[in-house]
Amino acid sequence: MFERHEAKKRGARGFALPEVLISAAIAAAMLAASASALSTSLRGARAASETADIIQEAENIAARLKAGSEIDDLIGDEWEVTRAPHETSEDALRSHYLETVTVSRTTSPALTFHVYVIKETKR
Repeated sequence: MFERHEAKKRGARGFALPEVLISAAIAAAMLAASASALSTSLRGARAASETADIIQEAENIAARLKAGSEIDDLIGDEWEVTRAPHETSEDALRSHYLETVTVSRTTSPALTFHVYVIKETKR
């Protein structure tokens, strides 16, 4: 039995140190590339989610403006609002006019949209 064990020991070959080091380096490079790809993918997904949230917020602001809500109640520090009468022919007899409301996001990512609101003429 002792001879058999000795025969196995003499016939078995292991890996040399350079082979082990090269294999470890290849595995480390593959792991680093995978981690980098995962990180990039997660960053892209987060950016897409933030953009979708901002667009949803903009759509909510637009809908509430069209429904007649006041602007001060709708926006926070991230948004800038300008209002101007829409360029149409002036008619003193009209009971309503069209107003252009421009809403711009002041922080990143930037977004600007226009809402056209029908307003009652004050007499």
